[in-house]
Amino acid sequence: MNPVIIDAYSQISRKHHCGADRIVINPQIRNEFLAACHRSLGETATEEKILGRLLSLRKNSKLPTSS
Repeated sequence: MNPVIIDAYSQISRKHHCGADRIVINPQIRNEFLAACHRSLGETATEEKILGRLLSLRKNSKLPTSS
């Protein structure tokens, strides 16, 4: 799951020039991020699980820096 989330994060953060926090709080960006994750993970991965993992990766400095 981590590689999918990191890849989706990289795409969305470059496109919107934002970090993980903005992805989580902005409904439009969040839905775009979740759609990208669901394309690879399927619908069985819940929004809560995906966003929780995103924030965990951010907290542990595992995400690439946003531009």
